[in-house]
Amino acid sequence: MLNKLSLSLANAVRLFRRHGPFFVLRQVTDLAGKQGLRQLWARTRRYLSQTPYAQSQAMFDETPVPVEERLATGPKISILMPTYKTRPDDLSRVMQSVMQQTYALWEMCIVDDGSADPILAESLNGYAAADERIRVQLAPQNQGISGASNLALAMASGEYLALLDHDDELSVNALHFMAKAILDSPDADFFYSDECIAFSDSQSLQFTYKPDWCPETLINGMYPGHLSVYKTSLVEAAGGFRSEFDFSQDYDLALRATEMATKVVHLPRVLYKWRAVPESAAGGGKSYARTTNMGALADAARRRQWDAQVVDVPAGNCLQFRPQEQLVSLVVVAQSASSLQAFLKAFGEGTDYPHWEIVVVAAPEIRDAMPAALRPLATWTSSDMPHNNSAARNAGAAAAQGELLVFLECDIRPGGPDWLTRLVEYFQIDGVGAVSPRVLYANGFVRSAGYCAGMRGFVGNPFHGWSPYDPETIWVRNVRFLTWECLAVRKQLFHEAGQWDDRHFARQQNAAADLSLRVQACGYRCVLTPYADVKTAAPMPRRAVDADGPRDPGATLRLICLWGKELAEDPCLPRNMLGSYDAGMLLDFHPPDQTAGGDPFAPSLLFVLPDLAPTGASGEVFPLAAAMRREGCSIVVVAAEKGEHLAAWLAAGIPVLIDASVHPEGGAGHASVHDFAADFDQVVVVSAGLWAFYEKLLAARSVHWWIHEDPTKRLSDQGRSTLFRAADLLVTWDVRQYSHTRSTEKNLAEILVRQGVQGNVHPLMQDASLQEEETVIDRACGEPMRLLVDGADGRPEDVEFLISALSQLPAGMRPRLGITFLAAEEPASRTAELQQAFLPLTGLGLDILVRPTGTSVMNSTAEGEDVSEPHKAVDYLLLLASGEEALRLGPEAWQWGKPLLVEQQAAFLLAVEPGVNGLLFDRQTPGSLTQRLEELAGQRMQYPQRAAAARETWRRQRRILDAVDRLQRRLGMETPSGQAQRAGQAQPSGDARSSTTSS
Repeated sequence: MLNKLSLSLANAVRLFRRHGPFFVLRQVTDLAGKQGLRQLWARTRRYLSQTPYAQSQAMFDETPVPVEERLATGPKISILMPTYKTRPDDLSRVMQSVMQQTYALWEMCIVDDGSADPILAESLNGYAAADERIRVQLAPQNQGISGASNLALAMASGEYLALLDHDDELSVNALHFMAKAILDSPDADFFYSDECIAFSDSQSLQFTYKPDWCPETLINGMYPGHLSVYKTSLVEAAGGFRSEFDFSQDYDLALRATEMATKVVHLPRVLYKWRAVPESAAGGGKSYARTTNMGALADAARRRQWDAQVVDVPAGNCLQFRPQEQLVSLVVVAQSASSLQAFLKAFGEGTDYPHWEIVVVAAPEIRDAMPAALRPLATWTSSDMPHNNSAARNAGAAAAQGELLVFLECDIRPGGPDWLTRLVEYFQIDGVGAVSPRVLYANGFVRSAGYCAGMRGFVGNPFHGWSPYDPETIWVRNVRFLTWECLAVRKQLFHEAGQWDDRHFARQQNAAADLSLRVQACGYRCVLTPYADVKTAAPMPRRAVDADGPRDPGATLRLICLWGKELAEDPCLPRNMLGSYDAGMLLDFHPPDQTAGGDPFAPSLLFVLPDLAPTGASGEVFPLAAAMRREGCSIVVVAAEKGEHLAAWLAAGIPVLIDASVHPEGGAGHASVHDFAADFDQVVVVSAGLWAFYEKLLAARSVHWWIHEDPTKRLSDQGRSTLFRAADLLVTWDVRQYSHTRSTEKNLAEILVRQGVQGNVHPLMQDASLQEEETVIDRACGEPMRLLVDGADGRPEDVEFLISALSQLPAGMRPRLGITFLAAEEPASRTAELQQAFLPLTGLGLDILVRPTGTSVMNSTAEGEDVSEPHKAVDYLLLLASGEEALRLGPEAWQWGKPLLVEQQAAFLLAVEPGVNGLLFDRQTPGSLTQRLEELAGQRMQYPQRAAAARETWRRQRRILDAVDRLQRRLGMETPSGQAQRAGQAQPSGDARSSTTSS
């Protein structure tokens, strides 16, 4: 207890030293007076919680990682380290941290800057003698840190430079991860990592997590910090280090280097320990560095021809631009005369920017209700869609004359007369496309200071309810999403980006998120400035999500459909950084590679699962969900835990949200999950263990409970009570194991009958009687096994992979295999090219057929050949594709009893059981396919069993698709393909399981 108290007191002292007593006092009085002691305690705990050293050491001194083979010939990194009167213990720590690096291709260039300390000189020379990679130069006189750094730069022979202070430390894997990043991003020339600060008491670490490269964030100060690694040629081209900016020389270098850099890369790892000794900047010393810091920014502003001056503010640097003369149009949509009257009066009196206009989008009766003195203040227009705020804003933009558009809500008020001047000043920077101000409540607390991805709700408001004096809220920052209440954008860019999307987003923050992403897709950046405060008259709600007003039904799902990958994580507020604010609000979202959910207006279905284990609920639901996804439905999964089945869902084009609040045995779920569920047409909760979540949703919407296990073993008394009240129960069984099929249905029926409940248990799976032709071939002993390979997509890498695998077959094995290769119709020369490519494979029986466009793989023919023959002439289908292509081709082969030879990624999608109904190979290793080919050629006796298993797999899939039909009927859903068939627009006739509707 005493240790914790002393640690908290030490942290409090550091807080006072870092921010000053007035800052801390203002924080305490604001929070205690306006939000109560609970909020005060939460905020104080966040500020004072420094990770104890013993617990956090593992986060810095990571266990040495094995060096990748490719790093054996990786880039040489020169570590530049000036020293000056370095203490022996500090020198020992820093040298050991370098000499213990797991990555070996480094050199250390040390320049002692005239310390005149024989003990230090002896120590440095001793290190140089012990390791030839360490080079030491003793300068006869002091030149300052920049002068010494330039001497070290002249000594360097590496392609890259790492900057290291003489009293700091590197993580044992720091250079390993930097070298790996260099090889992964060969076009980048500036790299930086996260870091931590070790205080002089050595008992605690403060972790500093950073955004990815954000040009406008760099204006505030040297946020990339340590560890910084530059391409040597970039530093030389920038002019090295400049003595006039000593103690801010790293900031000056970053400003100059990033002006010339091709690409900047952030490593979200803590690779550097910055020791906060009293005389260091981290320890509160070097106050004179503020002068050179501001000087470096002022010089950058002159160099970049920005008409701005540097202003010293408590949180860092601030640029104040000279006002420009461009016309700015304020666009406001009014729903009532009273709110509009207050708006016009406030902005008419509270704006000192000289060149602006107000465009009001309102019904004629609202205009007529305005006092005569206020009407001339605005240009008036109306909208054909008055209840669609996005459409109304577009109408206002069409009537605007300004070069810049500022969209405002009617309850926004200026925070000061210079609000518009400070809002639009950042448009003087090339590449800035849109800007939002900080929005405050009437009580002074933050309503929004930029929105982010990677947070619960998908579009998060991370600083909601914070004090306006928090350092994080008073920096100019690049942000992922701007705010709906006040958003400024270049008019030309606004039209280039497609305006407000009034089809998908009628109002509120999801519309602003969509526009922000489209601005970024056009190559521009979004900026949040705290120097242009505006205020809202709305009261402060308890939940940040409620600050955005009424929900736009389905908007979050539509945003996922359009921007799945962009919602998973935020480059301006990465996961580590966001988690340091509130780890409980992190979003664990996994979008697929392709568009997340297909058509934003397709029938939508949310599956809620306990986990993603392939043998549990996930494995049972997946075949049906994947089939519905292929039919054009918008499918999303929420699961309490990850599992190895995650890859299958993503490969099927289905996004997955992992949320531990939806846990089995009584997890009712987080409010953000309940809000998300409201976006879907239907919700299916899978597993008896999720009874609490089912009950929570049942009160608000139509929800279905799919029970796939014996409920007598999974339900508590309270869960049984929920079961008896359930409006709709679905039951099924694992499509791969039928043992508990009837017992589950029987137990449920008996339980419900005893409770007087009948008729709401609906089995999804039923046995089907199928009469299809078998095409298992009885090969003669010496006859080769033949594979059908679909190459009609014309991917050269597929052909190269296949030829590489076949070329590794022993010469005696080739006559035992035959290849039927399907080529595309166009170009006509393709067949000849393929024959030439396969020519070196002597002894291999090869047929090259043409697959006409629009035909199925198993029915492809050469000219004049009977359409039904090719599938009878082959034994296996070799699939080089994955994803949607595999889902289409695999069932087509199983229909005719053909086992599959597929890559491992497709195995999940197709329910391939290795050695039973198919064989697997690694798509990255041709030798893996070679081994499988040898195996199938040498195991001829297993072929009939595999063919029968393939046929049974087809029967199971038929049952699954029949279950999909039953499920859709139970849910009252009709897929887009079903709608097309009903309208006479169905795809060409053939088996429905062979066709897909791509999104």
